[in-house]
Amino acid sequence: MTRKIMVGIIAFTWILSCCCYALVFHNATLVEINGKTYCANRIVRDLLKSQENFRTYLICDFILVTGIPIATTTILYIVIGVKMCTRVTPGNQTAANAARNRTVNRKVISMLVAVLIAFCICWMPTWVALACLNVPPPRMCHNDDFAYIRYFLSYSNSAVTPYIYPVFNQSFREGYLHGLRQIASCCCFQGICQRCSNNQVLPSEERTTATTASRTDRTRFNTTEL
Repeated sequence: MTRKIMVGIIAFTWILSCCCYALVFHNATLVEINGKTYCANRIVRDLLKSQENFRTYLICDFILVTGIPIATTTILYIVIGVKMCTRVTPGNQTAANAARNRTVNRKVISMLVAVLIAFCICWMPTWVALACLNVPPPRMCHNDDFAYIRYFLSYSNSAVTPYIYPVFNQSFREGYLHGLRQIASCCCFQGICQRCSNNQVLPSEERTTATTASRTDRTRFNTTEL
């Protein structure tokens, strides 16, 4: 994958996400209820005009934002797993190499399954809330506590996923540790590093000092002999 393609995919992902939620951004406003300020969504009142249109909007939003991505991800992960299990490594394979390849394949497949499970767990409350749309009141899944839990879990999925990769992959762990070391050296120990660099004598300077001292000693020795 070239750099241009990677940048294009990232830009397309952000643009598509913003377009999908532009309706929410446009109709969100601050309202005061019982002396408290809330961020309220006025889609039903100002744009969709009815609960039926709002229900249709939620279903379309679920299909576009959740259904299609999870179906695509599942299919791609299955293809990756099948390809890894059925590929034939060229050359003569020893028993140790075959065992190592099986271990690597098992870790990769476990990582993909863990990512899918985390996605399903984080978005399950949202799916339950959508399933409750046709349930007559009182709807237990639409109270404030449940709404807070489903929003928290759905947004936390993006924060949880990056921590799954280093559990199964050594390269991710090394990359994370390298990044943490860089951050620590730049933020926490910048002053210490600066003082150490100021007090440190470079090898070239040591050699120059030693050479100068040696020449001075030889000159003194020769002068004494004369």
